[in-house]
Amino acid sequence: MTPLFSKESLVRLPLVVAVALTIISPAQAELLSRGGGTMVYDTDLHITWVADAMLFKTLANASEDPNSYVQDIIDANNGVIYDTPNSEDGRDGVYNLSSFDLNTSNGRTTWFGALAWTNSLVYGGYSDWRLPTTSPAAEGFNAGSEMGHLFYTELNGSAHSHIPDSSLFVNTTNSFWTNRENQTSAPFNAWLFSLSNGSQSLAGKTAAYFAWAVRDGDVAAVPVPGAVWLFGSAILGFAALKRRSSKA
Repeated sequence: MTPLFSKESLVRLPLVVAVALTIISPAQAELLSRGGGTMVYDTDLHITWVADAMLFKTLANASEDPNSYVQDIIDANNGVIYDTPNSEDGRDGVYNLSSFDLNTSNGRTTWFGALAWTNSLVYGGYSDWRLPTTSPAAEGFNAGSEMGHLFYTELNGSAHSHIPDSSLFVNTTNSFWTNRENQTSAPFNAWLFSLSNGSQSLAGKTAAYFAWAVRDGDVAAVPVPGAVWLFGSAILGFAALKRRSSKA
């Protein structure tokens, strides 16, 4: 009786199976450089980060007048940010923006300033930038938020350690605002994530931290010259501000 498989085919079978499994297995999640190094796409969460975590400061300092840049952000938001009524907004849910909320010298912003900047940002041809989300809203070391996922999953960071070095990002070792308020017991607080130690915590909305812009989806179709990092005018040409036409 003729055997179903020859001796040679049985020897090659493990290799064939391995190749087949490689072909049908889903692609491993990874971070991909986009826009000539100005943005980074997370294939796992399907979101795109700006590569410069302190882009607000970079753009402000690249502008002819940083003070005017701040005023343009305020004007683009009609001068206000809406939130859950609390002591920081006069308990009416309407916070009046000022230059206090956006410090161009060190790049720090209040939570309101961070929202105002991302609300108005147009970068890489996209106007739907936002602050990162966080879920669950809990203090401690976890990968539940978008920044937590980046820290622990994509960059293999560990608790109590600063974010691992990555050639894809710059200016990351700081604490960054998320878009989530502490709406239940203390709405004058908002959540932030520290990339200096991998922890999530609450802070008063008028405290000074940093704003990192992210958006949903990929931006692969947008070509950007690789030299954009080298020239302030090129960076400014790559970015703009939009005016909000209705209440958030």
